[in-house]
Amino acid sequence: MALAPFPVDTERTAIAIAYRNRHYIGREVLPPFSVGLQSFTYLRHDKRDAFQVPDARIGRKGEANEVEFSASEQSATCFDFALRDQVPKADIDNAPPNYDPLNRATIGLTELIELGREKRVADIVQNAANYADGCKSTLSGSAQWSDTTSDPVAAITEAIDGMIVRPNVLVLGRPVFSALKVHPKVVRSVRKLTEDGVVTAEQIAELFELDKVLVGDGFYSSAGKGKTLTLSRLWGKNAALLCVDPALAGASEPRSFGATAEYGTRLVHTNALDPGHCGLRGGTEVVVGESTCELVMAPDLGYLFSAAVA
Repeated sequence: MALAPFPVDTERTAIAIAYRNRHYIGREVLPPFSVGLQSFTYLRHDKRDAFQVPDARIGRKGEANEVEFSASEQSATCFDFALRDQVPKADIDNAPPNYDPLNRATIGLTELIELGREKRVADIVQNAANYADGCKSTLSGSAQWSDTTSDPVAAITEAIDGMIVRPNVLVLGRPVFSALKVHPKVVRSVRKLTEDGVVTAEQIAELFELDKVLVGDGFYSSAGKGKTLTLSRLWGKNAALLCVDPALAGASEPRSFGATAEYGTRLVHTNALDPGHCGLRGGTEVVVGESTCELVMAPDLGYLFSAAVA
């Protein structure tokens, strides 16, 4: 459904932009940056340029050796995502004090748009195909961190040491964090003298010299519309070590494993509905939408543990 014919509702657009579900982590995992056009290009640099050691010696009147930095231009497009709700005029006229049905529709639609964005990010981060060779592993049996005989400290440390750029964020599904925070080897590494107790996300981040540990708590319904509600976790049983640049201003430099391009801001449009098209007295249609594109920019700036817990 095209958004252009509808007038922009600035008051409710402010609600849609400000509204955030505190349980979502997608914006911290694939940080947003703005693009000037809906279809855009960005540069993917050759990592060999950053690690070559050219001969830099130069004679007294000699010429310095020349090096070249190469990059391939990648094309991408921000897709439009939008949802709508019809609010009958009778609902608006009969609303109780301090309750605005149009604002409630805006918040509800925004929540669903944000949920869709979180799922897209979670799907990208948990897809092993988005990681470079040697930057992923699937755990099984006694190697899974839900097994108290496993060694998640050694596994995570080895993964960090093997990455070409040290990661600064560990992304965990809630079941993985629940296993790690009580794992005897993690607890002993933090508390030194005991294997009993619980450690925090901040302590795990400090243990591995990371900026933060992000725990995905979100759920979504994996059943189709009209079917029995079946809740599944967005972030599952996986763990990802990522290089994340929270101040990413553009896509020209792949300082992050990935990012989210945003074309413009989230918008709210309202459209009057005639009587007969929305009840006897007509009503108002609220449309909430945004244009985004989630990108994997540097597949070797991440490491994925699939099936980290049973």
